Amino acid sequence: MKIQALDREDVFRELDTTPQGLTEEEARKRLSDFGENIISEKKRASRLVQFASHLADWLGNDTSMRNLAYALFAVIFINALFTFFQEYRAEKASEALKN
Repeated sequence: MKIQALDREDVFRELDTTPQGLTEEEARKRLSDFGENIISEKKRASRLVQFASHLADWLGNDTSMRNLAYALFAVIFINALFTFFQEYRAEKASEALKN
């Protein structure tokens, strides 16, 4: 039910109430049936755990998404390795030119 899409009278009908609110008896009954209207706060996970869970959600159980993630990580690793060796060779060439 998308209550925001209903007009005023339909909201009262859907929630079984009136513009004057609930009767004392109905309020007690709903309190007994549903409990207090309190948002309980759960202990939050650390930011690192939250971040990791978002990564896990992104990967999901979908094999194609997991394979794509592995491929992306492999490309990033190969790129870093290639860049490292290029920089190493450039430093060696620079030292050779100094000598």
